[in-house]
Amino acid sequence: DIVDDEAEVDETVEIDVEAEQGTEVPEFTLFTGEEEEEEEEEDVVRYYVEENAVFGNGDEDLIKYFARNIKYPRVAIETGIEGSVYVSFVIEKDGSLTNAKIIRGIGGGCDEEALRVLNNMPCWKPAKQNGLKVRQGFKIPIKFILH
Repeated sequence: DIVDDEAEVDETVEIDVEAEQGTEVPEFTLFTGEEEEEEEEEDVVRYYVEENAVFGNGDEDLIKYFARNIKYPRVAIETGIEGSVYVSFVIEKDGSLTNAKIIRGIGGGCDEEALRVLNNMPCWKPAKQNGLKVRQGFKIPIKFILH
């Protein structure tokens, strides 16, 4: 059952099992969650962190980067294609961008152009969790608008 953080939880566990004399009972270990934290992989991609990865000085620099570097594909111009290309990518611990993928495209060469610009991005300031650099995943729209 999902409960509020404030709710009191009864930690008593009742087990009703039938057993005969001589039945072997496997060793039982209470899971506290601490073991999982210790074994947590360093390569986990996180979406929610204490300090987000940042491009330049923030969102304004990210928008300027796309505005300066995206070249509207000729096919998209000729056919009047506009819209948002939704992409996902990972900012690595060293600030580099990897795993750029199209989540939802609009065609006309816009999808390929969005990936080209993403894959040529300079490094970001990496995300941090508990003071340590971590990998962070992003999903963002890249807008293509004809003027």
